[in-house]
Amino acid sequence: MEKIKIIYIAGYGRSGSTLLERILGEFEGFFSAGELWLIWERSFLENQLCGCGKPFNSCDFWREVVEKAFGKISSSDVINILKLRNSVQRMRYIPFLLFPKIRFRDFDFRLKNYIQILSKLYTSIAKVASCNIIIDSSKVPLHAFVLLNLKNIELNVIHLVRHSCAVAYSWQRKKIRPEITNKIVYMPRYSSFKSAFEWNKINLLFLVTKKMFNNYIFVKYEDLVSSPDKIIGIILKKFGIKRDVSNILQKNILTLTENHTVSGNPMRFKKGKIEIKYDKEWHQKMSFSQRLIVSTFTLPLLLKFNYNLVKQ
Repeated sequence: MEKIKIIYIAGYGRSGSTLLERILGEFEGFFSAGELWLIWERSFLENQLCGCGKPFNSCDFWREVVEKAFGKISSSDVINILKLRNSVQRMRYIPFLLFPKIRFRDFDFRLKNYIQILSKLYTSIAKVASCNIIIDSSKVPLHAFVLLNLKNIELNVIHLVRHSCAVAYSWQRKKIRPEITNKIVYMPRYSSFKSAFEWNKINLLFLVTKKMFNNYIFVKYEDLVSSPDKIIGIILKKFGIKRDVSNILQKNILTLTENHTVSGNPMRFKKGKIEIKYDKEWHQKMSFSQRLIVSTFTLPLLLKFNYNLVKQ
């Protein structure tokens, strides 16, 4: 049986993952799934909006996926799946996720049960979407480490990084979450210190574990928005995928069609033509003290990623 090719967008939030996913999702045979690690709470339980604009439980695509994967599934079933996920997807279990030989029996049993559920989900998505490539923009290291244990997928990782100051500034913006329709809810906002800490932690985790993935590529957000056609071409070549980039990108113009992402940045709801360009608002509006805190705390990785500290 041919394995399902997964393109996993890894990194810290507010690094441009939704943009990258939307670009890739426009290619034939690709399916943008959104942040699938959050599907249990945000979609099954909270019934948040799919990228098509319909509530998850009213979306014909996801109803068919769920039916093929699980048949009838109740809220209590989903809660149990969430408990199962949380029992294996923890920072302290990273060694067990990466090195099967050191697992204790109870953890191995729980993990096998959870990956069996994930396997059904990804298989069903591929069948209903009639695709052979699923884009999962979950970003978080723990979900990627869980996916390493699925036998029926080929895991390809794009480690997407954006300048730490730009990310920290974005986390302080006040944004409404449009996928929640029964009340007004804002996206989380983090302090400069917390953003810097998480940026370090997540990017460092992917750096030190990159050899665990068969296919891994490092991409900077700044390069992506500067030359999207070039960077997308490099990504596709790295993963052995033959597609004509010019069919999707005309210079920096991208035409977005309907998608069925389950979670992500509000950009996932956009349709029509958009211009891909560098968001430089943080250059003018981020305070000197905040930039100093973030740049100082993330300096080693900024240098590792070849960011020009003078210009930035």
